[in-house]
Amino acid sequence: MQLEFPFTGSVIPDQYGDHIPTAEKLHGLNQVSLPFKVTEIPANAVVLAGTLVDYDTVSFVGFPWLHWVFTDVPVHGQTVTFATDASRRATFAQGLNSLHSPFQRLRQPDWPLLKERKNLESHYAGPRPVSGVHTYRLTVYALSQPTNLSNGFLQGDLMALLDERLLAVAGRNLTYAKA
Repeated sequence: MQLEFPFTGSVIPDQYGDHIPTAEKLHGLNQVSLPFKVTEIPANAVVLAGTLVDYDTVSFVGFPWLHWVFTDVPVHGQTVTFATDASRRATFAQGLNSLHSPFQRLRQPDWPLLKERKNLESHYAGPRPVSGVHTYRLTVYALSQPTNLSNGFLQGDLMALLDERLLAVAGRNLTYAKA
């Protein structure tokens, strides 16, 4: 299984990260998910699942920052294309990202009061490193059967179901820098 991107190299283009006009952000976040294609999917795969994780945050917040988690993306053939902004247009299940964490509530005490909070916590949250260049690991899993998880699931729920369903894994490190 392979991951392909419509951009050159491993740098996430600005339109999927923090370097967009403020007016295009929702509470300072870019929700326009990056496009990619999964190819060479095993013939017996039924669905795809995946995560986008920033492990460089461990030294700053104490844990890897989960930007996106999704599951049960239907597979028809050996290629699945994730279009630009697939997260907000999704018909597949998406789990909670790290905006649903005690750390976020410490950073923004009014976070639980935001009416858009649940939307922000359960979709793609674009990269916005505090400093320097961060590496974001996109991992996609081909599964033999659906997970049947509902929107708002936890990453741990997905991980617990992988072993009995996993057919193949593809991953790619992507980078994004603070302006």
